[in-house]
Amino acid sequence: HLIDNVLLFSRASREKPTAPPAQPLPLAPLVHELVRTFAPLARQHRISIREELDESLAASISAPVLRHALLNLLDNAAKYAPQSSVITVSTVRHWELVRIYVDDQGAGVPVAERQRIWEPYVRLPREVSSSSTGSGIGLSVVRHLIERYHGRTWVEDAPDGGAPVHRAADRAPG
Repeated sequence: HLIDNVLLFSRASREKPTAPPAQPLPLAPLVHELVRTFAPLARQHRISIREELDESLAASISAPVLRHALLNLLDNAAKYAPQSSVITVSTVRHWELVRIYVDDQGAGVPVAERQRIWEPYVRLPREVSSSSTGSGIGLSVVRHLIERYHGRTWVEDAPDGGAPVHRAADRAPG
């Protein structure tokens, strides 16, 4: 996964943006599959994953791109959430948009750092001293992938702690 991130990151500046697929991708089946695939890694951290998915939602994005972005977000959440906590992945319709949330119960991201974490090679000071490893490009890759499909990413406070990361997709069909 780290190698994929590095290769994707190095190619990103040279490639032209990808046009969204003609047919919207149903989100729930892909998220279910990814959560099942990621669950063994989460269990190593004694973390469980909860899904709160609207089965009717679809977005104009390619399956491999969404898989890669969500895998990075789940990996990041598992690294920084406390043991025995829950990561929640949810999809919701917000007005005419589709949103995907990845919410953990970790310490969260300070307001002053919320834009900086999307930059390449950035790891916050508490992250550098933590036992988790990483290259600091995962969230940068997520932002790049999502923006290529005309979406956006951000992080905000969560009522139970942590740093919910959002991905807003194109307009929801129908």
